[in-house]
Amino acid sequence: MSAAPLLSLALLALAADPPPLAVRDVRLAPERDAPRVTLLVRHGVLEAIEDATQPVPPGRRVLEGAGRLVLPAFVDAFTQAGLSAPEP
Repeated sequence: MSAAPLLSLALLALAADPPPLAVRDVRLAPERDAPRVTLLVRHGVLEAIEDATQPVPPGRRVLEGAGRLVLPAFVDAFTQAGLSAPEP
């Protein structure tokens, strides 16, 4: 198989629009009695925060949070904090 069809498939996969997401039944604060909410995400951006008792809008992929804590995160893959770099 030549590389052209594989490249076409890869580009098609990248161009596909992922379905909107609902992360259901999560907490936004560490307290065990913190309100449980549903996070609505579209294109990787938080669109809305709704009460967990509300129905999920149709057409969303649902991830069950089971009461877990959700926090914003940033991962720096090139961090050097706490690491000693080897000498060249």
